[in-house]
Amino acid sequence: MRNGQKAVNDVSGQLRQEMSDRLNLQVLDYLERPYVTGHKGGSNGTNFYH
Repeated sequence: MRNGQKAVNDVSGQLRQEMSDRLNLQVLDYLERPYVTGHKGGSNGTNFYH
């Protein structure tokens, strides 16, 4: 394999890993937040708060 192709493969692999790591952190952050439901004002009672 040529050096240029190897460099592209390396960079794309690093990018995929970074995107995966960031997504995992965001999902974990979302899941760790307390989930609270409640009615606050609104007329239809469908307000949900995180």
